[in-house]
Amino acid sequence: MTLALLLASTLFSDLWRRGTMLPTGDEATLVFLPERLLPVTLVAFAVGWTLLLWGALASSAAVRVTVGALYLVTTAGLSNRSGVDVGDSLAVRYGSEVITAGWLAPGVAMLAAALAAFVPRVDRWARPVLRLSTVVGLAACFLGHLWVHIAYVDDGAPGAVQSLLSISIGEVDSLLLPLLFVSGVLLVDFSLDVAEGVAEAARDLAVGALRLLLVVLLAFKLWWIVGRETDFWAAYLADSRLSVARTVVSVLLLALLVRAVTRHPVTAAFDQAKERLVYSSVVVLALPVLVFMVLLGAGIVTVTHFDAYRLPGYVDAFPTDWLIEHGLPIVALVGLGVGLWLARGTSQRRLLTKETASGLVVICAWAAPQLWLQTWDANPGFSYPLVDAVVTVAVAVVLAARWRRLDDVRLVALAAFTVFAWLALSRGDWITALGAIFGLSAVITVVVGIVYSVLSDSSFTRISSKRLPEGGRTLMFVGYLVLSATILNWGEVTHAVDVTSGAPERAFFLIGIPWAGWLVGRRLLRPMSPPDSLVPAGPVDPVEATKGAEPTTT
Repeated sequence: MTLALLLASTLFSDLWRRGTMLPTGDEATLVFLPERLLPVTLVAFAVGWTLLLWGALASSAAVRVTVGALYLVTTAGLSNRSGVDVGDSLAVRYGSEVITAGWLAPGVAMLAAALAAFVPRVDRWARPVLRLSTVVGLAACFLGHLWVHIAYVDDGAPGAVQSLLSISIGEVDSLLLPLLFVSGVLLVDFSLDVAEGVAEAARDLAVGALRLLLVVLLAFKLWWIVGRETDFWAAYLADSRLSVARTVVSVLLLALLVRAVTRHPVTAAFDQAKERLVYSSVVVLALPVLVFMVLLGAGIVTVTHFDAYRLPGYVDAFPTDWLIEHGLPIVALVGLGVGLWLARGTSQRRLLTKETASGLVVICAWAAPQLWLQTWDANPGFSYPLVDAVVTVAVAVVLAARWRRLDDVRLVALAAFTVFAWLALSRGDWITALGAIFGLSAVITVVVGIVYSVLSDSSFTRISSKRLPEGGRTLMFVGYLVLSATILNWGEVTHAVDVTSGAPERAFFLIGIPWAGWLVGRRLLRPMSPPDSLVPAGPVDPVEATKGAEPTTT
């Protein structure tokens, strides 16, 4: 419920600005916060961290320690109150102690839980007590700030909680980055579902009618993307030859690569491999920024609670920019090598490895040269409309060359492919246009990606293992979504920072495009394997499914 309300709030962010506004920041970066958003954000943070910590309490000792440490470093900015002492209320006198103790309590509880995990009998009776401790601590920390704010307002003094919260969110808004990447990539899968649904409606038509329908679709699409803007295309083709060459060559090489690595029939491990590729890829793409966020949080803990006067040197020394510019291209090359090695030696008993390896090769072979071009500051340009035009012409050529030999199944697949390319390469513009009709914010594309990830993906939350049981996985996943949606809502309402700027587009270009090619090769143009080659239906733990096999991700 909290997640749904936060996403709805993000879509109707303008409604927040009709009430009292609170100033945050300094004169140079002054922004205004709707007063009603302050308690909503604090409560949402408390709910999100409750879910994350409770999920960790249902998991192994290592998970408990990790989540507890992440909690402490990412909430360090809210571990004390700010502002001068005004008045003699209890909130002013004891607010700092209540907030600090509340901030520390969940971390201590997670450490105690990690120790209790080694004694199962103690763990069973201690877990309810530790759950209560985390809830009480989170309430004291986050709602303590609200208590202090109310005391300031009652005394007629300007509160500082909103500025403290704004700074703290600015320090941890990188938490949202993986979800923004996922939302940008999953729009591809959402577009494919829509395209297949549209094509499915025509499946019962006769072959002749299907041919005619595909001709009409291709003609209309070419007119829409090319015929209506002939002046633009004439100028683009004349003035951007490097961009044209890069786009066309990249698409052709991607098509050849997809055909080479997706020749085997689709298996029941496809859905698990698809999800594994998406989530592992976006985590790797966001990792340099996430690691820096953790180090910054640790530095803030040092400054706030150990009388340090400046951040530790390791914060400034951490090579975030170098990792983004050079580390990611190196990881892509390593991933390509690992994918080729795994694909070379797989057998029918390792279907998940085989599916994952094919997608890993496609994604890394695409991303590596694109990342190296960015490293070398070479930017010849890339045109999504040109990709769509090339794909549409290619479908038209296939239709003309095999006019009589295409059966109804292939005609429907070509129609779905044509619609899919149109929707996916618009990068969510069609969703934004539909949302604008109802007055929704342009961030609707991110919201749709988040909702789609909850409804159709995330099968890893239904997998259970000794270290991460199903209940713990689900609670932690939903808790992370609540925290991310809180940050997204804050950024959209306050306009303090554009948290969505460039992130979905970067993920779409580096991961979404090759992933789209892999989906076409595996899902649209390949038949299913015979039943005896399929893995068992239902969620399967990837660790168990590949036990004794080589690792399948980088």
